[in-house]
Amino acid sequence: MTTAAEAIQQKVNEANDKIADLTDGINRGLESLNAKLQVTYTEQKKLKWTPPSLLRSLQAAIDSSALIGATVKFKASLGAGTRPRAGQKTDALTLGIGLSAKAQAKIALGLSIGVGFSASAAIGLKLAASLKAALSKTNDVNRYLLAFNAAARLKAGAKGTLAPGIKLDLGPVNKSLRALNDELSTCQRHADAASQGQRLDPITAELRQPRVGAWFCDIEADAIAKTTGKVRFKLDDLEFVATVLDANSGTDGNRSKIRVVAGNGNLTKTVSRSYSASTGVKVSVVVRDILKDCGEHLSDLSDADTLDVSLARWHIPESTAQTALTRLAEQTGASWRVLRDGTVWFGTETWPEVEPSGEITQQNWQEGHVELASETPDMVPGTVFQGQKIEQVTHRYGVSLRTEIRTSSAGSAFAGLFKSRQHEIDYSREYPCKVVTQHADGTLQLLPDDAVMRSAGLDHVPIRYGIPGLKATIASGARCHLSFAAGDPSRPFVGSWEYDPEKVVLNSILDGAQSLARVGDLITAGGPGLICTLMPVTLVGAPPNNAIAAGMPCMISFSALPATTPAQQVPLYGAISTGIPKFQG
Repeated sequence: MTTAAEAIQQKVNEANDKIADLTDGINRGLESLNAKLQVTYTEQKKLKWTPPSLLRSLQAAIDSSALIGATVKFKASLGAGTRPRAGQKTDALTLGIGLSAKAQAKIALGLSIGVGFSASAAIGLKLAASLKAALSKTNDVNRYLLAFNAAARLKAGAKGTLAPGIKLDLGPVNKSLRALNDELSTCQRHADAASQGQRLDPITAELRQPRVGAWFCDIEADAIAKTTGKVRFKLDDLEFVATVLDANSGTDGNRSKIRVVAGNGNLTKTVSRSYSASTGVKVSVVVRDILKDCGEHLSDLSDADTLDVSLARWHIPESTAQTALTRLAEQTGASWRVLRDGTVWFGTETWPEVEPSGEITQQNWQEGHVELASETPDMVPGTVFQGQKIEQVTHRYGVSLRTEIRTSSAGSAFAGLFKSRQHEIDYSREYPCKVVTQHADGTLQLLPDDAVMRSAGLDHVPIRYGIPGLKATIASGARCHLSFAAGDPSRPFVGSWEYDPEKVVLNSILDGAQSLARVGDLITAGGPGLICTLMPVTLVGAPPNNAIAAGMPCMISFSALPATTPAQQVPLYGAISTGIPKFQG
């Protein structure tokens, strides 16, 4: 019978095998890409008609490919996440996140293995796919070069040299090279994310971890060379993964002073998306899209129940990724923060009680803080200590370690670090919009005038006419005003119009199926089958055949039977004379 420990080890071995296969595939892809580009450059350089600009472009592609390989440096594992291992601790402080006992038990049983493990594998898969696409783009370059060289050979003749003034069309070749460079840039982004980062050895460090948002750390280290990009560093036995903020870093004598922010440092990038009401959307989709668009990655320790919640619709106006995550968390009663391994956790707080190591040196819960002489910097926010909910933790690392614990936070670490434009959306006001189209169910696709609200537009927005049962046909280009019920971004509606009779046509009232008439409108009288007969009064000088003429007196009769004597039968018309005075149109 397999024991729990053996089951966990089996899962670990399977995961490690998959990582090894993925690593081999990426290394093979890099080798193949480098070899193809080098052969292309070498062969093209032999041809006398090759312009220097073309050789420079090919060399740039080779350099980009080499940089990708230098960035990744794959050996045994992928990414910045902690490799799964049997018997690893699963308590809240070891994992660096407040977890309930139930969640800890699941991890201990091997149902979830390793912080950020699946995120790391996902990054590797994206890199492998990008490398495959880059190989395809390289084949395109070679195909267009083949056509270019054939045309050049015809014009060059036996000597292989073009006469002065003869120009060749490099358009298709240059276009294919631009496409290749774009794909290589994508590869580089994925390589940066997959990279474990260069090793950084702090002499001193001050690490600030908020309950909501990304942590950051001010580090002093020996100034050997300028440190940029992704880094990993240890405080005691705990490893952290972050990205250097160049604007906040530099050297002071023989020391480097470096500020790093958790993960890839991309949470201040702008994102925007819109999800329609016809299909709905799960929180997991929204979170992953936000992180994908900005270049960060979701932790596999995120709360599955929270991520499984469905939203009827959701709109992300143009805003930073951190703002979008915070707004989504507030809507779903959840929270989010960046873990030590640089991945983003999203879930519902469980506030587990913890007992960090070390002695209390200062205690002032009245002002909301306490200081510890810690043995290790493992205390994290989102936990409960001595009955107090912890919002922010600061570790000061050097000759000794001091940990400051606070019950209130100044907000996201990013809020104080960056002065980039923040987009705060006022969901209590109306936003003028243009109608893009009206769907079969009567809802609208809108394009708001406001640049921040515009995003990718809003789709399947319902109309509130103000009177039950009203329906209208709305043409593209109609102007309306967008509102949000109770200021909730998940409940948009159109409530008023900039009226244009050619673009907004009222179809029905109270769900009626018949057309309405107004006072003065023409009607037919007498009911179905009624015949109105006009019989001329015979007088001297009457028209022949008793024809009806102007000024001719006639006798009028009504009957359901046709007339038997010469007469003219005509319909009877009338006009509506009264109506509801308060309802006009």
